[in-house]
Amino acid sequence: MSDTLGTRIARRARRDPVRALVRVFGRPLVCGDCGRVILRAIPVVWRGRVRLVGAREHNVRVMFATKEHLEFRHVELDRCPSPERPWVP
Repeated sequence: MSDTLGTRIARRARRDPVRALVRVFGRPLVCGDCGRVILRAIPVVWRGRVRLVGAREHNVRVMFATKEHLEFRHVELDRCPSPERPWVP
């Protein structure tokens, strides 16, 4: 017997609340070099450090471009295309 929609939503929200928050409130983080979307996460700046909620398996380099703007980049060079790396799709 299948569960109702409300039951399935409640079960999923209890199982992975971080994923649900990232889907609703997250924003796409774009690489500053190539312009491709790296991942979808919630950047939180606290005490001079940046935490990316929802970026468990992704390696991202974060820098302050100005006092109010963050710049994100790929850590792995094989994911960011450039003229020096023509093999990257």
